[in-house]
Amino acid sequence: MLVYVMAAGVNYNSVWAALGRPVDVIAARRREGSGENFHVGGSEASGIVWAVGDGVHRVEVGDHVVVAGCQWDETAPDIRAGTDPISSRTQKAWGYELNHGSYAQFTAVLIAGSPSTFASPTSSATRAFPRISGHLSRNRSHHGS
Repeated sequence: MLVYVMAAGVNYNSVWAALGRPVDVIAARRREGSGENFHVGGSEASGIVWAVGDGVHRVEVGDHVVVAGCQWDETAPDIRAGTDPISSRTQKAWGYELNHGSYAQFTAVLIAGSPSTFASPTSSATRAFPRISGHLSRNRSHHGS
């Protein structure tokens, strides 16, 4: 899912990522198969859903959302067996262990099925940016959604 970021939370894990301590996040992701040699920090956001991919069912294009910092795969065997998602092997800190955090104009929420994205009331996600969000909301009908 691609989110147009309207507000981003500040979290110390971005400092850790920049310092490469306690984990070099780029090197760790490369060991897992990622070819990206950059890191976009930021672990909390609110904004507007710009695009969705397969497996996204809770929100749709144009919805106002809040994205939390912890993400996991609800379909993982340990979670299906009753493990608390925060203890799951699939749990990752978005904007730290996962790339494409909230310090960008657009951010990708990459774990399909993650419950970390919540629909929010329109006014709370856009209170600080009514002119921009009003423009995006008006244009929603032009994008076929």
